[in-house]
Amino acid sequence: EVYEVIQMEKDFPLETLVSQFRKDIEQFQFEQSQALCESYSEKAFELYNRLITPIENFDLPENLIIIPSGILNFLPFDALLKTPAVHLCNFKTYDYLINHHNIVYNYSATLWSELNARKTSRACENFIGFAPFFAENNSSGFGELKYNIPTLKAIKNLIGGDIFTDKDGNRIQFEELVEDYKIIHFATHAKANSNEGDFSFIVLSKGEGSYDSLFVKDIYHRQLLADLVFLGACETGVGTLHTGEGIISLARSFLYAGANSVITTLWSVNAQITKDITLDFYENLKDGNPKNDALRNAK
Repeated sequence: EVYEVIQMEKDFPLETLVSQFRKDIEQFQFEQSQALCESYSEKAFELYNRLITPIENFDLPENLIIIPSGILNFLPFDALLKTPAVHLCNFKTYDYLINHHNIVYNYSATLWSELNARKTSRACENFIGFAPFFAENNSSGFGELKYNIPTLKAIKNLIGGDIFTDKDGNRIQFEELVEDYKIIHFATHAKANSNEGDFSFIVLSKGEGSYDSLFVKDIYHRQLLADLVFLGACETGVGTLHTGEGIISLARSFLYAGANSVITTLWSVNAQITKDITLDFYENLKDGNPKNDALRNAK
């Protein structure tokens, strides 16, 4: 095998570009303005030219593995544009990087090597899902979730399995059952701690109207056999940056606990769109698509 290193000059404001690129996408959920659309489109093409164009001559494979470092951990490479936007804001016409490559991310070369050595899941059960109930104007500080429980029920109708909703979506059920399942799905709130990644957490139920926290530090010691963990919550991919080893986060903790792969989010997500993408993903899985193809097609 040939291992090649291409050194790129960092003669442009990478951190500023990536940060603004993310802000444009996030803000567009709430303010669908021409200015945001134009800003995103320009930066998406510029970032592609800066990061991808220099390596295009190496015949990049369809299945592209990206191990980012530093600020690039926060960049959704899928949304970069190979060519400039012709019809501004007509997003279906955009030439996204994901149209050309099936993109998979990893946190470090060491972890990637370890994951490659793992065998297919040996878990005996297929699917388990957790979805606490979050009412409107509840006192927990976490907002209402209209679609998390309906989404979980729809997934069960598609592929079967066991789901734990409302007060049953609790930490006790997680700790007692989670190690027996091939697919683990969380449809709930989560909170990334960008200063102390080990204290990022997923919100589970603790009874009527109260909630419990499942921290990163609580996940590392689990012995999972899961082929996939689906973190359908906000900011599950964000955490503390450590040079050379990526982000210490909820997603990474599940990989270290034994999961073969994780689907996660980079920012606060639109609930309706999340539901649509999630159900499309599981429909694709049911149809026999591999995980990466199922997610790419859903996106």
